Amino acid sequence: MALTIKISRSERQWIAEVPKAKGLHAWSTSLKRLRKHVDIALREFYPELASEERREIIDLPAATKAILKGLAKAEKDAERAARKAASLRRQASHRLRSKLQISVREVGDLMGLSGSRAHQLLERK
Repeated sequence: MALTIKISRSERQWIAEVPKAKGLHAWSTSLKRLRKHVDIALREFYPELASEERREIIDLPAATKAILKGLAKAEKDAERAARKAASLRRQASHRLRSKLQISVREVGDLMGLSGSRAHQLLERK
């Protein structure tokens, strides 16, 4: 089971609490530094917990959590769309070249690519 680290924001600082490590609290103005402080404290005062897998629970306002969740979804959707576009780009270049006997340079022109980029696409199967 993962070691839970509860992180919250108070004024201008991040605060971490590790419930399983009674009394372990850390704070820092930087989230990166906070994680480092927690790591050091665990190794020094709770070595039996230091190697456990960690799970962070970051307490943020609901509206902020919603925006971050929306961002993660949008990035995942964009990645999926980019993969689909790459696949379609390869298919289109091969179809233009093999079925219509269009030159590599013209394949690039029709697809809005340079001739060398079209050539790269055609080299890949």
